[in-house]
Amino acid sequence: AAPASVPVRAQLRNDVDELVMDRALTIAPAEFNAARAADVRVDLPIGRLASGSYLLTLESTLGQTTARRDSRFAIR
Repeated sequence: AAPASVPVRAQLRNDVDELVMDRALTIAPAEFNAARAADVRVDLPIGRLASGSYLLTLESTLGQTTARRDSRFAIR
């Protein structure tokens, strides 16, 4: 089937599990390449983040399929 628009949720949590960012994004069908993959770009509020550890979660669900990626980083 042809690529469809895919909703993506980007959440950022600090080291005490507080949600500090929650954004809804959409990947348009034209953004998918021949391998049916697409980049997701999220502007993070780095300048407003306190020092500490963070968890960025990207999650997308289309029909019965869910994909999730987590990435940890630290602000010093």
